[in-house]
Amino acid sequence: MRTNGSFFRRCLLVLVVVTIRPTSGFKGRNLTIGGIFPMSGSWAGGQGCLPAVQMALEDVNKRTDLLTDYMLHMDYNDSQVCAR
Repeated sequence: MRTNGSFFRRCLLVLVVVTIRPTSGFKGRNLTIGGIFPMSGSWAGGQGCLPAVQMALEDVNKRTDLLTDYMLHMDYNDSQVCAR
Protein backbone atom coordinates (compact mmCIF):
# COMPACT_ATOMS: atom_id res chain seq x y z
CA MET A 1 0.00 0.00 0.00
CA ARG A 2 2.89 2.34 0.65
CA THR A 3 3.87 2.26 -3.03
CA ASN A 4 0.35 3.26 -4.11
CA GLY A 5 0.41 6.28 -1.79
CA SER A 6 3.75 7.38 -3.20
CA PHE A 7 2.47 6.96 -6.76
CA PHE A 8 -0.66 8.95 -5.90
CA ARG A 9 1.40 11.80 -4.42
CA ARG A 10 3.61 11.96 -7.52
CA CYS A 11 0.58 12.06 -9.82
CA LEU A 12 -1.01 14.76 -7.70
CA LEU A 13 2.19 16.83 -7.79
CA VAL A 14 2.37 16.56 -11.59
CA LEU A 15 -1.29 17.57 -11.85
CA VAL A 16 -0.77 20.62 -9.64
CA VAL A 17 2.36 21.72 -11.53
CA VAL A 18 0.60 21.36 -14.90
CA THR A 19 -2.53 23.16 -13.67
CA ILE A 20 -0.68 26.12 -12.16
CA ARG A 21 1.54 26.86 -15.14
CA PRO A 22 1.98 30.60 -15.64
CA THR A 23 1.25 32.27 -18.95
CA SER A 24 4.32 34.27 -19.95
CA GLY A 25 3.80 37.92 -19.05
CA PHE A 26 0.00 37.63 -18.88
CA LYS A 27 -1.57 39.36 -15.87
CA GLY A 28 -5.25 38.48 -16.42
CA ARG A 29 -7.29 35.34 -15.95
CA ASN A 30 -7.10 32.10 -17.89
CA LEU A 31 -10.39 30.89 -19.37
CA THR A 32 -10.35 27.25 -20.43
CA ILE A 33 -12.94 25.72 -22.73
CA GLY A 34 -13.29 22.05 -23.63
CA GLY A 35 -13.60 20.43 -27.02
CA ILE A 36 -14.32 16.92 -28.25
CA PHE A 37 -13.21 16.24 -31.81
CA PRO A 38 -13.42 13.03 -33.88
CA MET A 39 -9.67 12.55 -34.43
CA SER A 40 -9.83 8.79 -34.97
CA GLY A 41 -12.41 6.15 -35.73
CA SER A 42 -14.56 5.65 -38.79
CA TRP A 43 -14.78 9.42 -39.49
CA ALA A 44 -11.81 11.53 -38.46
CA GLY A 45 -13.25 14.92 -39.41
CA GLY A 46 -11.82 16.50 -36.29
CA GLN A 47 -8.37 16.46 -37.87
CA GLY A 48 -9.55 19.32 -40.06
CA CYS A 49 -11.62 21.07 -37.39
CA LEU A 50 -9.01 21.19 -34.63
CA PRO A 51 -6.51 23.45 -36.48
CA ALA A 52 -9.33 25.85 -37.37
CA VAL A 53 -10.41 26.08 -33.72
CA GLN A 54 -6.81 26.63 -32.62
CA MET A 55 -6.41 29.47 -35.15
CA ALA A 56 -9.67 31.01 -33.91
CA LEU A 57 -8.40 30.89 -30.32
CA GLU A 58 -5.22 32.68 -31.38
CA ASP A 59 -7.24 35.35 -33.18
CA VAL A 60 -9.53 35.92 -30.18
CA ASN A 61 -6.55 36.15 -27.81
CA LYS A 62 -4.82 38.74 -30.03
CA ARG A 63 -7.82 41.08 -30.07
CA THR A 64 -7.96 43.81 -27.46
CA ASP A 65 -11.72 44.39 -27.74
CA LEU A 66 -12.73 40.80 -26.86
CA LEU A 67 -12.41 39.07 -23.50
CA THR A 68 -10.26 41.81 -22.00
CA ASP A 69 -8.18 40.54 -19.07
CA TYR A 70 -8.73 36.92 -20.17
CA MET A 71 -6.58 34.42 -22.06
CA LEU A 72 -8.63 31.75 -23.81
CA HIS A 73 -7.27 28.18 -23.75
CA MET A 74 -8.72 24.88 -24.91
CA ASP A 75 -8.39 21.35 -23.57
CA TYR A 76 -9.57 18.76 -26.07
CA ASN A 77 -10.04 15.03 -26.43
CA ASP A 78 -10.64 12.53 -29.21
CA SER A 79 -14.26 11.37 -29.38
CA GLN A 80 -13.14 8.23 -31.29
CA VAL A 81 -16.31 8.37 -33.35
CA CYS A 82 -17.87 5.13 -34.55
CA ALA A 83 -20.22 6.16 -37.38
CA ARG A 84 -22.06 3.48 -39.32
